[in-house]
Amino acid sequence: MERYAQTLPDRYPLKDTGLDGFEKKLVPPFRHLMVALRGTRPDAWHTAYATAAEIWGPPVGLPLVHRFSATVFNLHETGKRAFILHDPLDLRNREDLSRDEMDFFEMIHYMRRSSPHAARESIFALTEGRMDAGFIHEAMSFCHDYAVGVRPGVGSKPKLRVVSS
Repeated sequence: MERYAQTLPDRYPLKDTGLDGFEKKLVPPFRHLMVALRGTRPDAWHTAYATAAEIWGPPVGLPLVHRFSATVFNLHETGKRAFILHDPLDLRNREDLSRDEMDFFEMIHYMRRSSPHAARESIFALTEGRMDAGFIHEAMSFCHDYAVGVRPGVGSKPKLRVVSS
């Protein structure tokens, strides 16, 4: 049985979290990816990709969510016994984060600003005190690729040039 946060008192209104616009837009794809990884709705990954394509457009959103899915997969693999998230299809919960979701996005927030030391408490909470090197490396790698000030998809197109032999 899926465990969602609506039964818990710790709700964090998204508007009061201090997350930037990019980070807030990651919440719906994140929730769908987590649901897919749990196996409750295995096809939810499709909804994550469709949501990202709707938010950022297919040329940016699809590679972005693909890159992000590796971080989410690593989070899932850390094995936290009961990561609590809001049901991505429940309209009542769209504007709130659970404590676990807040920890994850707080970690992303600090890492995107090159402050992994500030994310330490969130990482401890997410990994239940274990410093999972694979998870941390993947999260830092994603955050480096989508750091604050870097517009997703800008400059990522390969340049073609004519080469004469």
